[in-house]
Amino acid sequence: MGYELKIKIGRVGNPRPISRKENRTSFLADITIDLACCGDSNIAKIAEQSFSVYAQPKIQYYEGDHTITEDACGSKPSLVPLEKIIEALKKDIKKEDYRRFRWALATLESVSSLDNGNPMKEFSAIFIGH
Repeated sequence: MGYELKIKIGRVGNPRPISRKENRTSFLADITIDLACCGDSNIAKIAEQSFSVYAQPKIQYYEGDHTITEDACGSKPSLVPLEKIIEALKKDIKKEDYRRFRWALATLESVSSLDNGNPMKEFSAIFIGH
């Protein structure tokens, strides 16, 4: 896990499931951060948990005109709260000062404080890749 890991930050476009059969929610990505080569880190563990068949809600996102429901490895991403990711990144930075962790942390903290210092509940993240 972590060799080709990316995080997408965005908003839920349709809070209700798009399909009852598959229980997917629409996700509108605003930012993508490459976390490649993050190895055995806390952030990689959270990403792996988000790919679990039990993690909900599963999402679909868009790349151009294409609707994406799974990543290139066949994993179906689910929403992860920004606070959970920020906490994991802070732990990872204490262990290893990896530049991509710092970029991701700065970006996530900025997004989470956009609303006059109040957490933006409309923003979440998904992981893609492995």
